[in-house]
Amino acid sequence: DARYFAPPLQHPDWPRDQLDRWYEAPVSALTLQDGCVDVTVGPGAAAGAPAVVRLAPAGTPLRVENRCTTVGKDGRHVVAVGRKPATDVIVVRGSVRLGSRPRTVSIALRDPAIVVGHVLRRALEAEGVSVGGQVRLATADDPPASHGSVPIAGCATPLAQTVPVILKRSQNLWAESLCKVLGAERGGEGSFRAGSAVVRKRVLALGVAPEQIALVDGSGLARDNRASARALVTVLRAAARGPNAALFVGALPIGGLDGTLRKRLRDRPDAARVRAKTGTIRGVSTLSGYVLPARPGEATLVFSILTNGVRGGAGAARRLQDRIVEVLLDTHLPAQPAATPAGAEAGR
Repeated sequence: DARYFAPPLQHPDWPRDQLDRWYEAPVSALTLQDGCVDVTVGPGAAAGAPAVVRLAPAGTPLRVENRCTTVGKDGRHVVAVGRKPATDVIVVRGSVRLGSRPRTVSIALRDPAIVVGHVLRRALEAEGVSVGGQVRLATADDPPASHGSVPIAGCATPLAQTVPVILKRSQNLWAESLCKVLGAERGGEGSFRAGSAVVRKRVLALGVAPEQIALVDGSGLARDNRASARALVTVLRAAARGPNAALFVGALPIGGLDGTLRKRLRDRPDAARVRAKTGTIRGVSTLSGYVLPARPGEATLVFSILTNGVRGGAGAARRLQDRIVEVLLDTHLPAQPAATPAGAEAGR
């Protein structure tokens, strides 16, 4: 039932010029394919022909405006794909080179729930099941989904599989979905506001001062989120000592190896000792996490580096962060009780 999550589907503080990007996918309780449609664009049969555009999943209410043409093998290859604001119209512009390989981009849907309905209807009809009426979204006046329904299948993804996707891939939709679930189960409604309040209450219980933390969504994409480095280190220290330490630390990107740290610190043979989460919005770049000990008896170092408005942009900010982390990699302090995250092992 999509009504399990309260509106809006996209936070009002998210960048308004990027609402069709995959990382701003609408947070609906009824979704598929990470709230996106995959748009594949390839060349036509000859120069001058329209580009070939395919959508997945098929059978949705989405409409395509194809303004992309095929050019010769020496022509300029540039393709832009987007969705018209507040519509189900996918717009493809530019030119695609003859003989080039098709490429796919994920575009955020306007409302995933209605797309799920159309895809389900098509699947049922393909199996010979007759479906009457129109696909529409339930309103507050409609009966609950459990009324007169018969469960036919059930599935659940454990946190052990969910958290690594969120942390290693920076999957905002999954983080926001967890936020809304917390709101629905612990905060009275499945909204950004309620979920954020539940998380903040827990953070304050760890000893973070109220003025050190402000949360408005679950992924950190909204610009009204605020946190000090001290607050984040407090949370990270608590996570490393908690019952789910191995799950959490193991789910973080590994320096030089995977996730959003795959291409960072690659000239360091000990880069895999770094387990940390990146954070990026316009003008802001952050890195927070752990440097695991090089040998038994050494301490795990907990750090948080928050940069705003660095001259030279995100690239310069990341280089600065990496230099700081390299200093931490070369710092060897004796361990204190419970300093090393349970189950964490350095390695490459």
